[in-house]
Amino acid sequence: MGDEYVVNGQKMWITNGGKANWYFLLARTSPDPKCPASKAFTGFIVDADTPGIQLGRKEMNMGQRCSDTRGITFEEVRIPKENVLIAEGAGFKIAMGAFDNTRPPHQAVSFLLAEMAMKVELARMAYQRSAWEVDQGRRNTYYASIAKAFAGDIANQVATDAVQVFGGNGFNSEYPVEKLMRDAKIYQVRNIFYLLLVVKHADFLNLSFFFVDLRRNSSNPKAHYRQRTSGKVQEMNRSLIRPHLQ
Repeated sequence: MGDEYVVNGQKMWITNGGKANWYFLLARTSPDPKCPASKAFTGFIVDADTPGIQLGRKEMNMGQRCSDTRGITFEEVRIPKENVLIAEGAGFKIAMGAFDNTRPPHQAVSFLLAEMAMKVELARMAYQRSAWEVDQGRRNTYYASIAKAFAGDIANQVATDAVQVFGGNGFNSEYPVEKLMRDAKIYQVRNIFYLLLVVKHADFLNLSFFFVDLRRNSSNPKAHYRQRTSGKVQEMNRSLIRPHLQ
């Protein structure tokens, strides 16, 4: 309107909303719905005491309660053209530039990708251990169950993180990561069977620790083992315990 802009709207979760003397406002100034975001928004500097600005109550959050966080409402707030930053339509570029300095997105994504890589490598090592047991001529039920259950969980975690890396695009069906996230879920559904196998064979691990201790404290742990353990338990746990006694 003439030499000023009239702003109406509301924004929630404004940090220091009740303490600031002025605000950076990003408002849509293009009436064309087909106008791209890179040109549709304008940045303004607005005095906090400008008529029409209404402060909401200070929010009581779960944490960070010293932070003055609240909503701000703009009702017929008149902003002179002199308060426009750079030029009309440059607001989106200004906002993204500020994020480059205040939020390190590339570094954060790098950390996330590193964690994803570590998880994948650990899952790969789990199934390789299971395969190694077979190569040694031993049953691999215990390790195979762990590998399947663990890899299923990792597949879900990594797929979820991939969606996060892509941001809003990751939630869109035009990108493949949301399909990977949906597809990975079945491995967790199946995991209940493998977890039951792990529980079933968990006594292997406990007994193996027991016999490692026997090996340290007995001159003849094999004989002591045969004396202390029934034949049935020996047979059930032979595939895992025997390697510790050799």
